[in-house]
Amino acid sequence: MYESNRRDIVAHPGFRTEYADKVFLLRVYDEEPADMNAANAYYGNLDEFENVYQMLRRTNLRFLQYLIEKHHLEMHLPAG
Repeated sequence: MYESNRRDIVAHPGFRTEYADKVFLLRVYDEEPADMNAANAYYGNLDEFENVYQMLRRTNLRFLQYLIEKHHLEMHLPAG
């Protein structure tokens, strides 16, 4: 998601403002953010697709770790 998408969601008339802090860019959990917008994997070459895949993999693992810690869940994540 791009920052402009996040702003549009939060500005939508039906959006409840008390949930604004729950709408965020996934890249806040990325250890290697080039920028906070996620690249579009569908309009590039295979290397660009691989870069997006790796970014999503590491970022989702960090996000999952955050959820596990926040909610005191008993789970074990794969290394890497």
